[in-house]
Amino acid sequence: MPDYFRGRAWKQFPIEDQAEFFKWIGEVADAGKAIRDTFDTVIPYMRQQLGDDCPVAIIGFCWGGWVVALTLADSSNPFACGVGLHPSRQSAEDIAKIRAPIALFPAENDPEMAEFLDGIPDKELAARCLHKRFIGVQHGFCTKRSDREKPDTLAKVQEANRDTAEFILERTRRN
Repeated sequence: MPDYFRGRAWKQFPIEDQAEFFKWIGEVADAGKAIRDTFDTVIPYMRQQLGDDCPVAIIGFCWGGWVVALTLADSSNPFACGVGLHPSRQSAEDIAKIRAPIALFPAENDPEMAEFLDGIPDKELAARCLHKRFIGVQHGFCTKRSDREKPDTLAKVQEANRDTAEFILERTRRN
């Protein structure tokens, strides 16, 4: 897993100072740099380890879900599919440009994203995508911020893990 924030991850949750948070995003959370890192470092490493013909997927949490969508939109995208768990910063325009199936798994308090899949021009591709809202949990539920001591939350995390694995396996399985 690449450290796109280079050891400078945002650690203050809940976010109390929005101005400071957005300053951090501008300075550290550079999606363009993350995508370049993916293509320049991560993909060559994966190919070295797995070979050129092994299907792979990309997964992102929160901001990383946006990076997934932007990566899947790149014309040289090598990923068979991608998953955004409680994704943020998504837009219908970003999703409309994807070139591989994407699953969007927002939490209850995340923005609505179901209609984003309707905007994918390639209807065959759109049919291979998935949207599922996780009711009863809040943004960040699949990360360490989640209270997994609560049985309902733990069950949603496990469900999201299963759904992620199933989505990827169905789209990377070789016949």
